[in-house]
Amino acid sequence: MLFLALLLIIACNKKTKTETEDLYLPEVSNKITVNTYTKVTAVTALVSDSGTKYLLGLAPHASYFYFDRSIANGEAYYKALLHSMERFKPYKFYIQEHTGAVVAIVYAAPQEAEAFYNAWER
Repeated sequence: MLFLALLLIIACNKKTKTETEDLYLPEVSNKITVNTYTKVTAVTALVSDSGTKYLLGLAPHASYFYFDRSIANGEAYYKALLHSMERFKPYKFYIQEHTGAVVAIVYAAPQEAEAFYNAWER
């Protein structure tokens, strides 16, 4: 019985991966930020449009944005989109002006995430 209790204590104390530990998002280069604006928000919908192209719903917007998984770092961004949608976690999105295409995604700063959640609760 003591052996079983010891095993349970060890199993409960075992460290697990954090939810984003294996999610690497590269820094955004200056050339990507030209003609873009940023928005700290969470994904509400991710719908395959065709092949590697997706329609993207971002809170609290009624219109769709666009994401092409074949862009540089597209796979990492796609994982971030899925994570954001599953956990309603805000990220900082770089959105191309006039097209609504998401060209980069980075982690939101803690203050930005807090501001997003505070605004969402209103």
